[in-house]
Amino acid sequence: MGLAPDYVSKLPAASDAETASKINVFDGEGGHQPFGKLVADSKTVVVFIRHFRCGMCQQMVSALSAKHDVIQKSDTKLVIIGQGDYKLIKPYTKLLECPYPIYADPTKKLYTALGMTVRNLEQGAAGQPRKEYLTHGQFSGLMLSITNAFKMGQLTASSGDIKQQGGEFIFENGSPVWAHRMTTTSDHSDVAELLKAANISAQDALCHHACDSECMSTFEGYFDEFEDAIKYVRADRFTTELRPTSLHLLSHVHSDHTVGLANTTGNVSSMFQGRIVCSAITKDLLLHLMPEEWRILTAEGYAGGEKVQRYPFSHLRRNIRGRPHDCLRPIELDERHRFELHGHTVDVTLIDANHCPGSTMMLIEQVEPSPVTVLYTGDIRAEPDYLETLREHPILREYALPSTSDVKGKRRASPDSPRKTLDRIYLDTAASCCTAELLPKQEAVEQVLSHIARFPAETIFFLNAWTWGYELLVEAVAERFNTRIHVDAYKFAQYSRIGLGHLVTLTESESRFHACERRWKCDTTWVNGRGCRVFAQEVLPDLSGSKRKKTVCEETCRLAHHLQGCLNEDSGPHVVYVNPWECSRKRWQAYKDKVELDLQRAEQEQAACSSDISWPANLVVPIARHSTHPELHSFVALFRPKALYPNTIYPSDSGLDYLAMATLYGDVLAPGGTAQLEHEAREHIKRHHPDNVYLDGMFGSREVSLIMDDEPHFGRDYWASNFEGSTADRWLAAQLLSSKASRPDDLYDPATGLFEDEQADSDIATDDEQSSPEPARPLPRLKRRASSEMVRAIPRSGTAGASRECAILIG
Repeated sequence: MGLAPDYVSKLPAASDAETASKINVFDGEGGHQPFGKLVADSKTVVVFIRHFRCGMCQQMVSALSAKHDVIQKSDTKLVIIGQGDYKLIKPYTKLLECPYPIYADPTKKLYTALGMTVRNLEQGAAGQPRKEYLTHGQFSGLMLSITNAFKMGQLTASSGDIKQQGGEFIFENGSPVWAHRMTTTSDHSDVAELLKAANISAQDALCHHACDSECMSTFEGYFDEFEDAIKYVRADRFTTELRPTSLHLLSHVHSDHTVGLANTTGNVSSMFQGRIVCSAITKDLLLHLMPEEWRILTAEGYAGGEKVQRYPFSHLRRNIRGRPHDCLRPIELDERHRFELHGHTVDVTLIDANHCPGSTMMLIEQVEPSPVTVLYTGDIRAEPDYLETLREHPILREYALPSTSDVKGKRRASPDSPRKTLDRIYLDTAASCCTAELLPKQEAVEQVLSHIARFPAETIFFLNAWTWGYELLVEAVAERFNTRIHVDAYKFAQYSRIGLGHLVTLTESESRFHACERRWKCDTTWVNGRGCRVFAQEVLPDLSGSKRKKTVCEETCRLAHHLQGCLNEDSGPHVVYVNPWECSRKRWQAYKDKVELDLQRAEQEQAACSSDISWPANLVVPIARHSTHPELHSFVALFRPKALYPNTIYPSDSGLDYLAMATLYGDVLAPGGTAQLEHEAREHIKRHHPDNVYLDGMFGSREVSLIMDDEPHFGRDYWASNFEGSTADRWLAAQLLSSKASRPDDLYDPATGLFEDEQADSDIATDDEQSSPEPARPLPRLKRRASSEMVRAIPRSGTAGASRECAILIG
């Protein structure tokens, strides 16, 4: 990019700061005042967004808005400045419910005076970790921009130069004391870093809240459409109850399914008191679950904090007045267990969900006074072999149709078999609009094992099994290479609880395969601290561990565009990072072809005794823990339920993904199910998206069917000529869904290997994005370092075109 080494963080010169102070900025009414007046009298954080219709900047503003209470209690002001038309300020403020004052610099003179001179549409290097303020992936962020542009209105008002990059500055009494300039479209400072620089509540500024992922869930845990006993049952939600609940169900330990259950204060009044039915493995893992910060602190000998801070779910099993009280009630899988609720009878059956250890679906059968049955999937991977086990399940087979041989679900199972009918399936719809085929998990692991086997025998591997569901990789490597895998003490204990203790070791030198703490790696895989945390200086005296003073160079942290250059200077052992990536078979094949060429080149260089052998530094394993549409369609077809409900939809889609389900799954529902599903989707949109510009004249199933075609090649004119009364707004809605169908991997983040609803999940089922617990003494600040260990994604075909379309629509 040709930038000076200190471009990102260099403070403006005194003359430039004086020039900036005299430049006028405009408020939402069109009134103006010199910039210097905004920052003259106190400490002020100034956030410069790229332009008013940038979806990534909107996510930054939302993340800052979530910290308003924290900032308000400090002596610091925060203002936001954009470089578009001031007429967009009011709708922008309303749309994002932004509590901070917003101003416009339509001439960009202020941006220039403060040194923000970079103009581009670059989205950051492939494989770089996503900033914590970004709650949407690349493509859904684009869709957010388009949707919000219409919600704001004022389409004739300029949002500003879409190539202009922004940044953040901190001023004290009119003088700049801290700076961060963006170099790509996703390069705002993380909120934690920004507030730390401003000395604002270091404790609260660490991370996102766990509830960030909750915003994508339509399911609040209740089975509302049923009366009698089932209305007293609630699944995977432990927040404030909307009505009395007698029986809670927990499908698994991932953080987006335990919202409201943790307690880190020790306050008895806020501790969960009810009874929870789950699997035995889920109970054991949950009681011993430790957040990432505390795992690192414990490893380095930190003695502070209370038990409830280290183990936020330990209160679920405690003594009350000397008597044991256990909220978690594990039951055996594949057996009916009867519960009496308010004079009514309910049978609950847990069935393995093929998602992660201990994860289950729940079959809930109301026996009396009237039979009603629902199947709640939680999170599920319904690959073909798994569907066959469900068809033969001792209890589910009462509800299953006989044929599951068609993996794409295009042939209907015979409706003539005598069977019971499910009243509703609550379906894992994290990827329900993706039409791509996935690799079965076992095949995915076998593929990467063949890549690993081609490296020299002395090569060291870091297996990034950072959350539950990826331990299959650890197990497969151990068995294939007849070795134990080195892990940290916490993971060793948790793996032992699921029967994998014999495959792992605490002795670092015993193995060349490592799956230890990903943000506090062992010495062998430390490699200049890539991706690891660093402690605040003031806490170092309280630590006794061997790596407490290890850091990476400050230039690496600050200069993201020099990241690769800094880290390649390391002269330590060659470490290959193996990262899970939930991707389609098609995209995996493209990646596999490239990797095999790289491996072949390295093998040839080695055979030629070259002094510069370029073995790949990253591998990925395409393990998917959620199903896409083909598998989900087959899953629903197996049971042909009367009704269907999505556990997850995406807010940026404004309910359109919910509406699309009528077409995607209507052919495998019982008679009347399609009409009911479409009606419920429309009612949801009316309630939750009343300002939806697509609501009037919403397209029907025929249009959605065209949208979801595997090869959607239609334009605005074709759309208008084929569907009477269609508008540009409806065409954009169609483009939104067709793009999601044709680019299924946009629901995934290849840098983290996650679906967007699980960005908050952290290593071994904890939530490293949630607020840090309140310890008895200040928790050491653990800052996430930039990392080059993540996989380099194969560039997505059409990405550049998508960016150009964005420029046309929202620029």
